[in-house]
Amino acid sequence: MFQFFASAIVGLGCFAISFWVPKSGIIALKSLHTGALLLLTSGAALYLIGPNPLAFGLFLGSGWSLLNQLVDEAFSEQGSFSLHQTG
Repeated sequence: MFQFFASAIVGLGCFAISFWVPKSGIIALKSLHTGALLLLTSGAALYLIGPNPLAFGLFLGSGWSLLNQLVDEAFSEQGSFSLHQTG
């Protein structure tokens, strides 16, 4: 039962920090840096704690978000295959 509460506190803390750090301006992080930091942090939590649903969800979600951001930056040009409209 302790592991569940510890996991819930760590998950909610990471969730709150992920919103607060980029807006606070304490650390000049871009969204890619934030995603990479969350991915590494959740990976370390999975390694140290073991199988954990919250850490796995954070790892999966931050990895997915990071992948989406990298693809958007790589293919940001407006072309025939891009559905993004700029301007």
